[in-house]
Amino acid sequence: MRKTTLLPLFLVVAVSLATNCPSGKYQFCPSSGPCFCKNCFPGTFCPGDNENYPCPCGTFANVFAAVRCEVCLAGTYSPGNSSAECVSCPAVDPDNKCRCVTCPAGQFKPASTNLGCSRCPAGTFNTITGSMGIQSCTLCPAGSFQLGLGSLGCSKCPKGTHSTESGSSECTRCQRGTYSADEGSAECAKCPSGTVGLFHGSASCMRMWEFVLLVFVVAIIFAGVVVVIVAIIRLTSKANGPAADLPKPGKVPKSAPEMKYGDVPEQKA
Repeated sequence: MRKTTLLPLFLVVAVSLATNCPSGKYQFCPSSGPCFCKNCFPGTFCPGDNENYPCPCGTFANVFAAVRCEVCLAGTYSPGNSSAECVSCPAVDPDNKCRCVTCPAGQFKPASTNLGCSRCPAGTFNTITGSMGIQSCTLCPAGSFQLGLGSLGCSKCPKGTHSTESGSSECTRCQRGTYSADEGSAECAKCPSGTVGLFHGSASCMRMWEFVLLVFVVAIIFAGVVVVIVAIIRLTSKANGPAADLPKPGKVPKSAPEMKYGDVPEQKA
């Protein structure tokens, strides 16, 4: 009896799984036989991940092997998904078909929806009109940031700060002993030998003689402040000293002799 081997079936499955289709094509797997690549049909697009997707509302693709869908021009619309062309908006639009508007730069339309435009999140930007999907928002490169939503560009990190990763919504201050002298720094540099970085967020390092001079000046200012405070305290103490008519400590003032009713005070000659 002839033995059956599973090796050919294994090879067919391996070849099918290894099929990587280029942009404009998608992977098609028939019920029998290996998978192969086919061109996208009009109304769909193939970005190059072995899948084909319908053109969302407000877009169209009128050719085979499209890698993206085009946005309908102003005054036109696509009735739904998988449109191969756009048609003119009617004079009267009872069904509100022309709601498929073009999203402005900094915004995008979620795939396969007609719920309006969404702003690109913080740390990203978009300069293209009519963008589809959040993947159209580009991450801010390292050394830059963007805090707001729906931005058209990113800002460079100011001096004394840095951002090491892309997509940052804020910049981080340089640690002590490091600095960034230029805008848009992706990392902070260590202070060179003979210099010192005293503070967080330094744009430069201080030379050693400058540091010694600073310490000396601060010490002089501090000593002067102490002298002024002591002088003020002494002047205040003298101005508020004991009155002259107060008895000195340890002495009791003499009291007048006790007089009875009817006594006449003694007159001095």
